Amino acid sequence: MVDDDLHSRQRIARALHGDPRVHLAGQAESLAQARKLLSNQAFQVLLVDLELGDGSGLDLIAEVRAAGRAIEIIVISALGHDEAVMRALTAGAVGFLFKGSATDNYAQAIVEAVNGGSPITPLIARRLLKYFQSAATLPPARAVAAARPLAAELPIPRFAVPQAREELTEREQDIIRKVALGYTNTEIATQFAISVHTVNTHVKNVYRKLQVRTRAQAAKQLALLGLV
Repeated sequence: MVDDDLHSRQRIARALHGDPRVHLAGQAESLAQARKLLSNQAFQVLLVDLELGDGSGLDLIAEVRAAGRAIEIIVISALGHDEAVMRALTAGAVGFLFKGSATDNYAQAIVEAVNGGSPITPLIARRLLKYFQSAATLPPARAVAAARPLAAELPIPRFAVPQAREELTEREQDIIRKVALGYTNTEIATQFAISVHTVNTHVKNVYRKLQVRTRAQAAKQLALLGLV
């Protein structure tokens, strides 16, 4: 976990230490400390704040991705505005948790990321979904203009879109709609009376078929396909 806010770091650490499913293997309060930890130790998941005293968490995300390391990256940030979210996801994060949210479960988010999910604070996920839905209905020139308030001048990643919605089974469509709306895999499992493992399997299959890696990317593809 990389966070320069001691209070926040301690609060999240307490939550993680209280859950037997996860192990907090290291903490850093700066970009320099994080780089040192990453050079000496292997991690499955990286929780990183965007604003660090000696740099940006975005730089760390980019470095991890450029090195090709198999680490799931979840942003934990008090910056919940659209530009921060899009920058983080574009840089390579698979999840985004807003520190001000009372509903996020950090341990559950880590478990979901390891199992192929993309944990995103529900309110942020809904904003992303609304953006992709509106952008999908605009002519190309207007869609680009509409993207600027959300993502500044960042290029919006393009992903291959399936030619026919039949590529997704009815159950896969039902589940991925819930994912796009910000529900956790545990909540989806409860709603459909199936196991979390089954939900994870469906989500992985959908991501493979849509050729995406994150919930935000999946939401965009669903909007383009007219499935939401």
